[in-house]
Amino acid sequence: MRVIIFFICLFASMTASADAKNLKRSSLGMGLNGIADWSTQMPFLDLMKQARAWQDWNAKANKEVSFDTDENDWIKTLKKGQTAGTVFLVSPRNEPVIYQRYVVLYDGEGVINYRWGAKKIRQESRPGRDMITVSPGNNLLEISKTHPTNFLRNIKIIPEKHIKLYLAGHIFNPDWLKRIKNFNTLRFMDWMQTNHSTQSQWRNRPLITHRSWASAGVPLEVMIELSNITSSNPWFNIPHLADQHYITEFAKVVKRTLKHTLKVYIEHSNEVWNWQFKQAQYANTVGRQRWQGIGTAYMQWHGMRTAQICDIFKRPEPKHSQSAQSITATTPKQPTIKCVLGTQTGWHGLETAALECPEWVKEGNAPCYSHGIDYIGITTYFNGKLNGPVKSENPAYSNQLKQWASSGDKGIEQAFTQLQTGKPLQHLPAFKDYQGIEKQLEKNMAYWRSVAQKYQLALVAYEGGQHITANGHLLQDNSAITQFHQAINEDPKMTAIYTNHLAKWQQLGGELNVLFVDIGAPTKWGSWGALKRVDQVSSPKWDAIQTFNTQIPCWWAACAIAN
Repeated sequence: MRVIIFFICLFASMTASADAKNLKRSSLGMGLNGIADWSTQMPFLDLMKQARAWQDWNAKANKEVSFDTDENDWIKTLKKGQTAGTVFLVSPRNEPVIYQRYVVLYDGEGVINYRWGAKKIRQESRPGRDMITVSPGNNLLEISKTHPTNFLRNIKIIPEKHIKLYLAGHIFNPDWLKRIKNFNTLRFMDWMQTNHSTQSQWRNRPLITHRSWASAGVPLEVMIELSNITSSNPWFNIPHLADQHYITEFAKVVKRTLKHTLKVYIEHSNEVWNWQFKQAQYANTVGRQRWQGIGTAYMQWHGMRTAQICDIFKRPEPKHSQSAQSITATTPKQPTIKCVLGTQTGWHGLETAALECPEWVKEGNAPCYSHGIDYIGITTYFNGKLNGPVKSENPAYSNQLKQWASSGDKGIEQAFTQLQTGKPLQHLPAFKDYQGIEKQLEKNMAYWRSVAQKYQLALVAYEGGQHITANGHLLQDNSAITQFHQAINEDPKMTAIYTNHLAKWQQLGGELNVLFVDIGAPTKWGSWGALKRVDQVSSPKWDAIQTFNTQIPCWWAACAIAN
């Protein structure tokens, strides 16, 4: 009740003081799920943009097959007996498909077959335009013949429901836009395939004309278009291998084409401290090569790269105008750049090496934090210790979770008590001092506020939300535990958990909080999606997020967005 009263009072006071301008005042960010053929997010009208790499499904298993393709990955020629197939949709087998009928448009001559769940409606098809249906499971488009001088290309797979929108030039699925349009910020980390990225040179960046954006990532121009039409601040993750020309050109495109009323959050890669990602391994390798014998070299290198990227982005982009009398250089209105240094939330002290980067300072540079960095980026994930042991067996811990998982509603009740108070697991020595997710957030924020104050920075959450999963833990393959975790996520009590956790973050001095992620089907690897599929309109997590986002105006300075 106190939380609800606080929300109402805050909303009333901020609304009363607002001017008459048309401002977007939402307070939360959302990470966008990665692009894949199994996606239930379905953000693009053209399903070919989420399709898999070409494969000859008639070839022997595990046989490597090369294809003759043009610069946009369209099949130019086929060898004798060869076929080229792409899985464009994998729909959960236990659920109806989101859209059943699709229009397939294409240029060129050849033979396109539809296999597995996909079926061609011959009486409704004609050259250049097929009508197909899809089914739960795997859906395959396969080229078995193509004309060598007029090869099949520009294949588009559009839901019949939205064909008029596509022909009118729209890129994004309007059913998806309804879900994400209200957020303050959209983080494109997964859209950019930041983890393990191989992008280094600007000329090799993802392009709009490429057949699929699932292989190399979504083009920058598409991400900017989404930000512009939703009036949502973009959060870009610059690849760890990107050279200076890549970063400079990236910044130019952003400044010239993004609405100047928006802010741009810029982050170097993602979780450079996380050893499961190649960017962390790379940082360690090049950092130790540069500063031999320095154990924190990877974090110092991460801080250095963040500082260098921030310097490039915050450099004014001049606009030249020429007249008969003179040539003048002016600085046009540009979006505001906000630089984020990401660090590991639970490892207190690790951030010092990245913020101060003493080895780089010895080379004649200012400390990293003084290079225009605005934020320390942490997470607000919570799990209430419900994930189970990580590696080594802990019978008492595992058995307790298994007991709850087999106890129906009573087990769920115990799980929520554990999230709120920590008491149900306090009989285990490792958790005797654990008091629930809000107390844990308070402890973390007390530390991070002191760090932010020391360096005169602010705090944002680059990812957050529930992290209740046995992914990477001992019980990952225990189906009962997976079902238990999914039931917790889908329980109505999760609404209050999210609401109170978001309110606590605000109360403790955090600014933008970016949840992870918008839409995704639950699996044994986690229930990351706030919604399970694009045609779902409500869930306990989603309802809490939407209510907070739209009814609690952003509270930090200059956070409102002019539409």
